[in-house]
Amino acid sequence: MFNSIDLFSGAGGLSCGLAQEGIRSLVAVEINKDFAETYMRNHKKCLVITEDIGNINFSEVLRNIHPEGIDLVCGGPPCQGFSNMGDKLAGDHRNSLVNHYLRAIKVISPKFVLIENVPGFKTKYNGRYFKELVSGLNGIGFNVSSSIINATDYGVPQIRKRILIAAFKQKDAFKFPSKEKITCGNLEPKENVGEALANLPLNDDGSLTNHSILNHSDVVIRRYRLIVEGGKLPPPEELPKDIRRKNFGNTYQRLHRERPATTMVPGNNAFPIHPYLDRSLTPREAARIQTFPDEHHFSG
Repeated sequence: MFNSIDLFSGAGGLSCGLAQEGIRSLVAVEINKDFAETYMRNHKKCLVITEDIGNINFSEVLRNIHPEGIDLVCGGPPCQGFSNMGDKLAGDHRNSLVNHYLRAIKVISPKFVLIENVPGFKTKYNGRYFKELVSGLNGIGFNVSSSIINATDYGVPQIRKRILIAAFKQKDAFKFPSKEKITCGNLEPKENVGEALANLPLNDDGSLTNHSILNHSDVVIRRYRLIVEGGKLPPPEELPKDIRRKNFGNTYQRLHRERPATTMVPGNNAFPIHPYLDRSLTPREAARIQTFPDEHHFSG
């Protein structure tokens, strides 16, 4: 069995997928306490370090946890500075966390490295951070391959484009899989939102964790009722005056049962609208769309 260290682990989605394929996570690093608590609840045998990665002595971690060595270092450094939805600031301190990721890899010296981020990581700021990462990995003996993939091409019912960076200590370049719907562990691929939400109760009956429904105001519900399946809210001038607003952002968009979902973003008050119910998605429904198993509990 391979083992891994998950840096910037978040709620443990990457480790969850790796576990489905028999890769055991020994250590996770996550500074956000709610995310770390979620990770601990779902990966009970993993050491979760709730600390700024810049303060972690990885040599000490290795001595205390797994002196025989680590097979895989994986994770996704924070993407806010590179995302189309973020502020895209070159000076965002989170961008420099990539350097701490590289420092950890140098110390841990794994066989493989897997990094995930938004596509802008490769192009924003003239590709500065991407080039620094690749150069750093090359300098310690890794051959680096990268590809921008869309999750919906591989069995996730969600349009989600991400860059994957795979690095190996071997001469041959890593070959990314061709576009095909992939079974991961016991999770079958899904084509669309309808398949993802199948068998879920329409309301929170207590049978599933995190299936809580937001208490929408009457104004919000009236707006929802004007949105057809797969559509968006009509422009303000076409709305009754008492429910108009200048900027609705991306929150007033209804999913379609026969299509993949739009990209899920943090916060269930920013989730899209259920395909046919006049409410936003519950956290559990959003988790289904991202292919989390129902037993994966989210804290906070």
